Amino acid sequence: MPACLVLGGGGHGRVVIDALLAAAADPVAVLDADPDLLGGSVLGVRVIDDDAFLEKAKAEGFTHFVLGTGSVKTNRQRRELFGKGLSCGLTPLTIRHPAAVLSSHCRTGAGTVILAGAVVNAGAVVEHDCSVGSHVHLGPRSCILGGVNVGSLAIIGTKGR
Repeated sequence: MPACLVLGGGGHGRVVIDALLAAAADPVAVLDADPDLLGGSVLGVRVIDDDAFLEKAKAEGFTHFVLGTGSVKTNRQRRELFGKGLSCGLTPLTIRHPAAVLSSHCRTGAGTVILAGAVVNAGAVVEHDCSVGSHVHLGPRSCILGGVNVGSLAIIGTKGR
């Protein structure tokens, strides 16, 4: 398993860490801006710093990152954090929880996180011949019918406050 940083240790970060652990991956550390988390751990993974650490992550031996920052109103912060990880020379890790079901014809992009209970298959949550853009959030029980193109930064199936 590559040396992976989880970017965000809140609620979504915990779900991502759970998926990493279930997939027999070993997240090395969490970065989070919440000073109350610094020095502690999230599901047993230590919180070492905030996002500023990304600038020196490669020099510290980290090679990969995964977004643990969630969203309900906008995915812009997720896109910016993803871009920062890339610009710092890290590779986005693609994760698939073992309790997810994917069609053998499904293609996922770098950094895709597919969580427990997700179904990507014809006639299911993401129907055939769909295209889902970068930094999209598909909420629980979302259903996209065949041939739909979902643009970058879209949020489907959740309502912000």
